[in-house]
Amino acid sequence: MRKKIPLTIFLLVFCFSAYAGNSEELSKLYQQIEHSYRVAGDAKAIKLSRQAVKRAEKIYGKNDVKTTKALVYLAKSLWISKRLEETIKVQKRILSIREKHYGVGDEKTISALMRLAHLYYENKNNGKAKSAYEKLIKIETKLLGKDSYEVAMDKLSLARVYAALNNKEKAISLNKEGLQTLEWLLEHKDKLPRGVRPLDVRLTIVKIATELATLDTENAEYYEKKYGKATYLR
Repeated sequence: MRKKIPLTIFLLVFCFSAYAGNSEELSKLYQQIEHSYRVAGDAKAIKLSRQAVKRAEKIYGKNDVKTTKALVYLAKSLWISKRLEETIKVQKRILSIREKHYGVGDEKTISALMRLAHLYYENKNNGKAKSAYEKLIKIETKLLGKDSYEVAMDKLSLARVYAALNNKEKAISLNKEGLQTLEWLLEHKDKLPRGVRPLDVRLTIVKIATELATLDTENAEYYEKKYGKATYLR
């Protein structure tokens, strides 16, 4: 006579099988989204991304960090379609979930905050972009130090926001701070993040010097003479 399988074990097996099936379906959706970026077009990518979010929410829950993978796909799909307001809304949700799960100082949270700051600037929400970049600088200064490459690049981004807000004085000040740090990093190359070449830093310095020459017209000749491509990149 066959032994009966306990109900609890049967339910566990059933739930695991359903979970595995849902996860596999979600993985297929991600593959279809990637394919749609190359072939099917923006509208298809958005439709598939929304389906992926619904599926992820059903499997993991709305506020589970694993759901953010689907949300990242949705944000990317919306951004490609230039639907910035919707992209920002999704990105804010990604940031909120990561902050609660990882904490504000985690790399994934910082990446989400940086992306949100960029989106605000791209959408000309300069007041919100300013706040986001200032928060980012505060976090990264505490974690990495004021002379880090990351903080320098954030200051340069914030300078562009101030320029858009017609605050030339602050934009010039931040550009100078960023430029000074980048020059220091060229003298201390071991402090550069992995993957960032000294040449990349020099090219950034030339670009910032060009912006400074436009903002600080009284000293334009100095920037052009010291940081011009013909001399600085030799």
